[in-house]
Amino acid sequence: MEVDSASVAMFGGPFERLEGAWRVQAVLDTDFSERGHLGPGNLVSEAVRVDLSADRSDEVRIELVRRIPAASMPDAGEADGPVEWIDRRSALLTQHFGREFRMRAGVVLPYGYHDLAHPRRIWPTIYVIGGFGGNHLAALDAAPALRAPEARAAVPQAVWVFLDPETAWGHHGFCDSPTNGPVGRALVEEFIPYLEDRFRLVAKPEARLVTGHSSGGWTALHLLVEYPDTFGACFASAPDPVDFSAFQRTDLYRDASLFVDREGAETPSFRTPLSPTDDRVLMTVRDEVATETVLDPDGRSGQQWAAWNAMWSPLDSTRRPRPLCDPKTGAIDPVVVEAWSRHDLARRLERDPERVGPLLAGRVRLLCGSRDSFYLNGAVARLQAKLAAWRAKSAFKDAPASIEIIPDLTHDTLFPYAQMRFHQEMTQHLRRLGLGEEPPRPSAEKSKTP
Repeated sequence: MEVDSASVAMFGGPFERLEGAWRVQAVLDTDFSERGHLGPGNLVSEAVRVDLSADRSDEVRIELVRRIPAASMPDAGEADGPVEWIDRRSALLTQHFGREFRMRAGVVLPYGYHDLAHPRRIWPTIYVIGGFGGNHLAALDAAPALRAPEARAAVPQAVWVFLDPETAWGHHGFCDSPTNGPVGRALVEEFIPYLEDRFRLVAKPEARLVTGHSSGGWTALHLLVEYPDTFGACFASAPDPVDFSAFQRTDLYRDASLFVDREGAETPSFRTPLSPTDDRVLMTVRDEVATETVLDPDGRSGQQWAAWNAMWSPLDSTRRPRPLCDPKTGAIDPVVVEAWSRHDLARRLERDPERVGPLLAGRVRLLCGSRDSFYLNGAVARLQAKLAAWRAKSAFKDAPASIEIIPDLTHDTLFPYAQMRFHQEMTQHLRRLGLGEEPPRPSAEKSKTP
C-alpha cells in the first residue's frame, strides 16, 4: 500500500520530514466494542525497525501476522473468593446497537457476608466508577483491603460493586447518548435490580452510595442528579468539568477556540507543579486533540475528547458524534456547545434550582485539589460558589453535603486523601441511617495489659 504523505494524520511534524531510525507497528482496527487499537479481532504486525530519509522514497514491508484474541472475564474462583465477576447481557443496549451488548462488574463481598451468625444479613451497596481507563477489574486490587477483618474500623462495611464504564469511544459516564445508547437506564433499570436479586442488598436509595475519581467522579455526580430515586449519596473527587464556563481553562460559552485563549496564548491541558506557585505545562489542548486525531481521524480514538463527544454530542451526517471543535483550528462549534450544556452541572443548578439544589446540598461530598493536574479545580470552585449562593437563600444552609478545594493537592495526590475522607464519611452516613456496623471492639484477652 502506498502512503500519501499529504493525507497522513501526523502529530509532531510533517510525515515527509521523518528522518532516522523508527520503530513501526501496523494495526488494522476492525473492533468496535473496546477502547483503543488493541481490541479483540484487530490485526497487528510485529514492531519493526525502519530507517527513513526525507530525500528518498522508502519501501517498508509490514505484515499483519497476529489477531488479538477476545478478552475474557477473570475466573470466578471459589464460592468465597475475593471477587464475584458479573457479565450480563443488557436487553436495552442490545436493542439500541443491534448486536449483543453486555454489562460487567466486579463485586467484593464484605467480611461476614457468608457467616450465618453475622448480625447483618442484608447489606448496603457502594458503587465504584473508575477514572478514565478504569473498569471492573479494579475490584481485584481493592478486594484484600475491603474484605480484611482488621479493616472494619476504617472501611465502610458494604457490598462494593466496581462498574465497567468503558466503550470503544472511551469512558461513557453512564450518560445516555445517541452514541453510547441508554447506558444509564440500563444500569438503573436492568443491572442494579439484577444485582439486588443475586446478592443480599438493601433495595433502597439511602443504601446505595456511588463514588468515583476523575471521570468516575463526574459520573458519580451525574448518576446522583439524574437518578435521585436510585442513589442516596455521592462521594466524588477531582471530577471532569462540572461547570462548562470553566472547561479546564476554556469558557465554552464565550470563547471561540479550544486551542488558544482570548489573547492568543496556547491553552494548557495538563500540568505538574514546579514550586509552590509555578507550574510546568506538559500538554496543551492542541497537542491533546492532535494526538487523538492521529490515533483515529474519524474521531474514535477512545481518548478523552472522543469520550466527551460520545457522551454529550449529537450525531453528525456520518452517524458519528459531532466534535466539539475543528481538530485543525480548534474553533468551537456552538451547536455542540448547546447540546453539551444539558450536562453542565452548574447550569443545571441555575436552570432547575428547586430540584438540583437540594441534591447537591444534601447528598454530595465533592473534593478537588487546588492544583489539579487537568485544571479541574476551576470548575469545582465555580460550582462551589454557585451552590453557596443558592444555599444562603434556601432552607439548606446547614445541610451535611459539602464541596471543598484542598490546598496544594494535584489530581493524583488528592486520590488517597479523598479515599480516607470518604471511607470515614460513608461509614458515618450508613451508621446514621442504621445501615452501618459499629467498629469492632477488642476482645477481652487482647485488651489485657501484660
